[in-house]
Amino acid sequence: YPFHDDERDKFFIRHLLVEKPYMAAYGSKGKEWTSFLNQMRVVQISDGSFPFATIAKWRTLSDRFDQYMKHTREKQRIAQYKSGTDDEEPPNEVECGLEDMLEEFESFSHEQQLGKVSAAKRRKVEADQ
Repeated sequence: YPFHDDERDKFFIRHLLVEKPYMAAYGSKGKEWTSFLNQMRVVQISDGSFPFATIAKWRTLSDRFDQYMKHTREKQRIAQYKSGTDDEEPPNEVECGLEDMLEEFESFSHEQQLGKVSAAKRRKVEADQ
């Protein structure tokens, strides 16, 4: 993870795990991420700064989340091939959090897809009757 040593990223990841804006219901993604952004804007980190205060759009945070998920998927893919080698390091707090977040996000996304399929099937059945 090329980004998780930054205190700002660690702070952001911890808040993602608590607030879970990535678990927004269909049609409310922007609303959830905007709410999350508004919370993050007023939070101060240990050096006294407000690193999220100047972020103008929720998409900036959502895109960063997408980068975390992309890197986590890639690291997991690579780990499958390296499993059992001596150069493996145990995951740190942030890596564990990102892996948990990815698992939760993928499960949520899968459930939403199943819901869409079920709704489409239900509409088709209702139309056929």
